[in-house]
Amino acid sequence: MRPTGSLILLNEATEDIVWGQITSLGFALVVIFVVLSLMFLSAKIGLLSLLPNLLAILVLFGAMGWTGVTLNLGTSIIASSAIGLAVEDAIRYLARLSAEIQATHDQELAIFQTISTVGKPIIYASTALGLGFLTLLFSNFVPIQKFGILTAITIAAAFVNDLVLLPALLATTRIITLWDLLYLALGRDPHKTIGLFSGLRPSQAKIVTLMGELKSFPRGQPIIRQGEMGNEMYVLISGVADVLVHQDGQLRHVRKLRRGEVFGEMGLIRHDKRTADVIAVEDVEALAVNERFLASMQRRYPRIGAKIFLNIAKVLSDRLEQETSQRAAN
Repeated sequence: MRPTGSLILLNEATEDIVWGQITSLGFALVVIFVVLSLMFLSAKIGLLSLLPNLLAILVLFGAMGWTGVTLNLGTSIIASSAIGLAVEDAIRYLARLSAEIQATHDQELAIFQTISTVGKPIIYASTALGLGFLTLLFSNFVPIQKFGILTAITIAAAFVNDLVLLPALLATTRIITLWDLLYLALGRDPHKTIGLFSGLRPSQAKIVTLMGELKSFPRGQPIIRQGEMGNEMYVLISGVADVLVHQDGQLRHVRKLRRGEVFGEMGLIRHDKRTADVIAVEDVEALAVNERFLASMQRRYPRIGAKIFLNIAKVLSDRLEQETSQRAAN
């Protein structure tokens, strides 16, 4: 024997709805976090992109509590729908931001351009969806009316969060997508042919390149000029460059630089004047390494950053040994 009746059935149904809401939201958030972390190659990005969605859900439940709307079969699906809508806008924003950063290499400018371009379709889509759900207010069925107004409120909260909170959270975080990693070409065996990438896997070498600034120089263009102040060093990814020194009114050729070689390291270490010209003999791609890049690597990818620091130390040690040998020979 077991007790039954309308009250007991109502309590069991309520427990099932509440537990279903918790499990469905929890499962959805975990799956979205994993997918975004893989898509943008960072658990930090996955977590930050979830915060606007979580805030929109909190706004929904706050509005329900404030208006006295209970959690039932109708209102229990609003949160899941809101997550889908908010995540779609977040992915669109993050993907565009990644493309803008790769094009401009300026985080603030990239965020501004992203909001200027992606913000418009997000506004249009959110407005259309919100107004569409608000039409349910004309229904004679009260649960449908509540469903419409609560969904519109949630869409508005997600829209504001995606265009205000998400850019603020990502203002100092470099965005790298899985597509950037797959389509970046560093040539054959970058971890073997480029000293800075020694000890890294090919995918890790690509992450390092995407975290930095890959600059292109056409044939004949100077990469650095003698006498200029410098605060970064360069790693030659492809092409050939000449090192030239102005001395006693004459231009003396010192050596050629090829794939994997490092130059301008004193600018990174001492922020001093450049001691030579480096001119591209053919089209050159070079990775610029500065203090901000190194700090970002150490903070976001500490294991990769530790290997990069070790490789830079080896480069400086080799360069010091060469200088010592040349002075001893002279």
